[in-house]
Amino acid sequence: MFIRFKKSSLLCLLAALSLASPLTMAEDMTEDMAEEMAEEMAEEMAEQQHPINKQLDACIDKDSSTAGTIVCYDQAEKRWDNELNTIYKALLSKLNREGKKSLEQSQKQWIKYRDAELKAIRDIYGTMDGTMWNVIAVASAVEIVEDRVLTLKGYLDDLNSN
Repeated sequence: MFIRFKKSSLLCLLAALSLASPLTMAEDMTEDMAEEMAEEMAEEMAEQQHPINKQLDACIDKDSSTAGTIVCYDQAEKRWDNELNTIYKALLSKLNREGKKSLEQSQKQWIKYRDAELKAIRDIYGTMDGTMWNVIAVASAVEIVEDRVLTLKGYLDDLNSN
């Protein structure tokens, strides 16, 4: 199974691991325990994954070539964009006039940010040698839209639970 980790998740994990001294870790954790812990963590993350990311992982599992992976990420970006529109409309429907105005302004600013960030991603990774940078570029683009969806979904969930 292909498991993706966000850069921020990996950084948090590395920071936590760095707090434990290497000797303590070596004494307390056998290699088998470490593997078991990693498998459990991967399973837990897979269970918590958004359906779009599950589809993305399944797609990559079917064709993990560079071209195949890029196609999978392009499909995921379209799905996240559709999800963004759905969540945005649902959130708008829950807001009063002032809230709608604020959200609309925020979304306009986010679109400007997204467009500028996508251009930067293309300009930066487009100059780098190696096909892996193409995959990193499309994965970064997907992450930008996914993050916005999850932010808006959080607002919607908060409104619905209030």
